[in-house]
Amino acid sequence: LVRNAGEDHVELLADLKAAHAAGDDAAGFVLPDGEVGNAAECGVFDAAATKRRVVLRASEVANLVLRVDDAVDADFTEEPAGPGEAIYDEEAEKHADYLEHTDGTRWDI
Repeated sequence: LVRNAGEDHVELLADLKAAHAAGDDAAGFVLPDGEVGNAAECGVFDAAATKRRVVLRASEVANLVLRVDDAVDADFTEEPAGPGEAIYDEEAEKHADYLEHTDGTRWDI
């Protein structure tokens, strides 16, 4: 938005961060002045739906990162994981039951 208005985004971002650090929570980029001002007085507000989507997406990303970390931390062995060693216990139990009733895994071809 700042670049599209033809303003220096680096300088304006520094000014905006300084205003927020000083306790001016309503500070924002105000047009047509092209400088930091009180966005609330100008009628600029973040929609609740936007904030809700941001929080939802952040929690989805955090959940994805945690799942990836679990998969990366999993130890690889030739033996299948037991129910207490697997990331997904129910699938591990099904696989253990399958192995008890067959000669090996489906991938031992």
